[in-house]
Amino acid sequence: MPPLPDKLASRHVNSEYLQDLEVLENQVYPLQGASGPRSQRDPRLQMFVGAAMTKLNELDLVCYYEHMTTLRHKKTGTLYVIFRETRDAQLAQQSDPVKYPKWLMDHAVKDDERAIYIHIAKPNAVQLLKKGVSNIGEWLDPISEPWQFDAIAYFLLKSGLWTEKMYGSFR
Repeated sequence: MPPLPDKLASRHVNSEYLQDLEVLENQVYPLQGASGPRSQRDPRLQMFVGAAMTKLNELDLVCYYEHMTTLRHKKTGTLYVIFRETRDAQLAQQSDPVKYPKWLMDHAVKDDERAIYIHIAKPNAVQLLKKGVSNIGEWLDPISEPWQFDAIAYFLLKSGLWTEKMYGSFR
């Protein structure tokens, strides 16, 4: 096993819990309930950042979070969803073109700044998603137990799904 990243070095990772985690999905796509109306098009965008991937109309909707990985704890059946901010969310937060010019927003360092979240799916999440959700809070909750967060974060590192560089972005 690789050593714990600095962010986790002072914490105990529950190895028993870790052994029962499995990857269900590891694909990037718009997270359900994470889209909203676009108030105006950012002038720093030459084209809509996620147009090819999301097929969202660039003038109507913007997706603020994208799915990265879904994990399941085999013993409990609990699902964990790992997602991150999209470039559009970052542009919305860093909207001043003087402080955040196009060349900076296009730089690879901005990808490292996008926040990554680990949330737990509500027990009825599958049914809720089938019906349709208007926001992520309807089907996902933040993890309340720090030890669960640590185990999942370490699992992602150990399995090679994430790099240590990404740990600075976990929220």
